[in-house]
Amino acid sequence: MNNLKPLYEKLKQKYLDKVSYYEGYYFVNIIIGKYMLCYDYIWNGLFQNVCKHVHAARLYYDFNQHLDKKLFYRQIKESFVTYFKNKEQVISAKNKNKLIYEGDTEMAYNEIIRLYYL
Repeated sequence: MNNLKPLYEKLKQKYLDKVSYYEGYYFVNIIIGKYMLCYDYIWNGLFQNVCKHVHAARLYYDFNQHLDKKLFYRQIKESFVTYFKNKEQVISAKNKNKLIYEGDTEMAYNEIIRLYYL
């Protein structure tokens, strides 16, 4: 991480010339999927999926553009649960979390959130 600090500062300065900076906020380009100041992005580069910052910013933007907020929220929740159910497929049957793998969307979502807080 110490070796990445100079690169981070150089990238940060490049973007500070173009936009205002607020402490605790991130520079995210949701169109091209870049957050150049994210250590994860710097480390993994363009060959990985977008970082969590870009993903969150895209969700926030799309949510604000969507006319039916409840429908959008339900679709995102279903995608989230599907992602975790797919991860459970590769686990042996005795180790699978039945609430996630076999439960409906609401049950699986609540279990994922419960595990997150643990």
